[in-house]
Amino acid sequence: MANYSLSATKFACSLLTALLLAPALLIADEDKELANRVRGADATQAHKGPGGATIWVDPTKWTWVKSDKEDTLAFLYQTGFAQARLLVGEEATDNETLLANLLDRLGKVGSEPEVLFREPRRINGVDMLCVQVRVVNDDRKVLYYGVIRGDETGSYELFTITWEEMLGPYYDELTKVIEGLELPSVAAQP
Repeated sequence: MANYSLSATKFACSLLTALLLAPALLIADEDKELANRVRGADATQAHKGPGGATIWVDPTKWTWVKSDKEDTLAFLYQTGFAQARLLVGEEATDNETLLANLLDRLGKVGSEPEVLFREPRRINGVDMLCVQVRVVNDDRKVLYYGVIRGDETGSYELFTITWEEMLGPYYDELTKVIEGLELPSVAAQP
């Protein structure tokens, strides 16, 4: 009986310690600095875009495609199952307004856009908002996966676009093109 009481006491002390430390761990996690994601070694080809942006891509996998808009830089993945588009705006805005405007535009393409994922990311020294948005168009689920950045200098939206079922097989390649975005006109975060 004494062993049981000792074990129960140890368990209760461990549980109490965990409960007392949990708020401190949550606070530490909130203050945790974002990891800086940088372009991959295979992203060797730079494409200068509007607003001082540069996208680095792997030229064996991504092909630049002429866009009919001056504020847009477009690429096509080698299999044709994905594309990437950088859209730059000159108006001052914030990330939430930029996301709302994106959802409004995507709502005109298909069904009501659904935000599947959102998180802050630091890419090449600049804090951005990473999102995945689903739109149903002609019974196909189209997935927009990318980053947005809005501030007093303007806005940047870099999105990869593919069928939702293709995200799994192409996730790494789509992430690499997103991580190839450099915004030299924006001050890097500390």
